[in-house]
Amino acid sequence: MVLKSLWSVTDTNGAFATKLRLAMSSGQEMPDIVVLGTENEQLAQDMIDSGMFAEAGPLFDKYASDSWKQTMNQDANVWNKYSLDVKKMGIPRTAVWNMAPCSLV
Repeated sequence: MVLKSLWSVTDTNGAFATKLRLAMSSGQEMPDIVVLGTENEQLAQDMIDSGMFAEAGPLFDKYASDSWKQTMNQDANVWNKYSLDVKKMGIPRTAVWNMAPCSLV
């Protein structure tokens, strides 16, 4: 799998969220993976609702380690914020895994 970087933004005064919102609204090509912090939960939901991102659940099921899957299964609600019509659109952060709060693919 090859991931490409389309752009990077120094996140000063919400510049990252602004760049993503502008890219979505203008129909620009979006990055393969977007990593968001907890301060961007509304942005994550807007991105999911945009329909511009693929479902992340099958990738998580295929590539996540067994221990990561077990951690995610400890709380059935952990996926709620990042799901659309029962599809897992983002991979949420857990306290056990020091990862990004949400990654959308």
